[in-house]
Amino acid sequence: MQTANSVRSEIRLYNSGIQKRSFLWTESLRTGNETIDRQHQGIYESFRGISQLLEMPEVNINYWFSMVIRQTKDYVLTHFSDEERLLMETHYPEFQAHKLMHIEIIETLKRHQAAIKQLKTDEEKIVEARSLLQFFNEWLDTHILVEDTKYVAFMNRTS
Repeated sequence: MQTANSVRSEIRLYNSGIQKRSFLWTESLRTGNETIDRQHQGIYESFRGISQLLEMPEVNINYWFSMVIRQTKDYVLTHFSDEERLLMETHYPEFQAHKLMHIEIIETLKRHQAAIKQLKTDEEKIVEARSLLQFFNEWLDTHILVEDTKYVAFMNRTS
């Protein structure tokens, strides 16, 4: 049986804070809801795109990074909206707590996005972007493997 910790090690972006890995979707992240799973895959692809941009030599970080971050934020907002609608429709008892997690995540993403815009050098922006990726890598693990799996199980019991 695979635990959240063993799955977490599969998708860890940073191993011991040194070795980087791209965001990789694995079958162990499936919740069982195809719509939500497709959206989760898209989120992983977005963050993998950001990760890959940071590794490209001489990339125009101001142009490409701001575009990819904006698209990622839009995709995450759409996913959260769809997910919250689904939770409301099914009368999920932990809806408010789940929605608060989404709000905190969006605020974190906005803070990092604003910080990146204010930084002067590409090196500073890359450091901030890596911090954002580290945060999201850890958050995605818990959110999908614990919180999203919990509400999909609730929906399956009530349908």
